Amino acid sequence: PGDLVIFGEISLSGGLRPISQAEARLKEAMETDYKKLHAYLGDEQFDSLLELYIQKYPSKQINLRHFGASMATLLRDEEPYNQLPILTEIATIESAFTDSFDAKDSSIVSVEDLASLKPEAWGTLNFDFQASLQLISLTE
Repeated sequence: PGDLVIFGEISLSGGLRPISQAEARLKEAMETDYKKLHAYLGDEQFDSLLELYIQKYPSKQINLRHFGASMATLLRDEEPYNQLPILTEIATIESAFTDSFDAKDSSIVSVEDLASLKPEAWGTLNFDFQASLQLISLTE
């Protein structure tokens, strides 16, 4: 298609290796997804983190939506970041927020809908949470 943008080169292993301008775009996407983590670490440390992230988790898709999905894993597993569990928690919360924002809308039951139910229907009702609801486990 005419609007296809190539962000890197395909390596021999089949991965997409970012090129210099693409790396800037990858970092920009991560800065959008992890604003609080960026604020916590500051510009220099956040940029170092992004360099490591891009090295460990190179982009394999044109769509950047899920590029940063492994940030919490990297922070949990890599030194020196794993010395501060709060970093993993910030990344987990920010990722969950992004996922919630993009979740599919569900139908909402109104008070009027519930009031119109016959009493015998209440025993068989099942309620589901919105798709945007997530339970996350934090250590601190």
